[in-house]
Amino acid sequence: MDPERDVTFRPLACRSIQVGLSGVAVTQGLLGDWIVKIEDFTALATEIGELVVEGRIDEAEEKFPPERPYEYRDEKTRSACQASPLPQEEA
Repeated sequence: MDPERDVTFRPLACRSIQVGLSGVAVTQGLLGDWIVKIEDFTALATEIGELVVEGRIDEAEEKFPPERPYEYRDEKTRSACQASPLPQEEA
C-alpha cells in the first residue's frame, strides 16, 4: 500500500519517507543483528483488501497496524531535516 494514500487510494494529508538500505545497514543491519523482528503482513493485507472490495472501509481501516509520527530529538534535528512542526491538537 502507498503510505500516502488511504485504502481507496485517495491522497492523504500527510507525507512520508521511504528509506533504502545499503552498505553497512545491509551487512550489519539486515544480515546482522540490528533487526529485532520481521513480520509477514500478507494475510492481514489480503484481509484488508477483501474488506475494501466489499465496501467495508471502516472495518478495513480498523485492522491497520498502529502508526506514529517520527519524533525529533530536538529542534536542531528538525531544522536540519527541514521539517515543519507537527500541527497542535485542538482543545
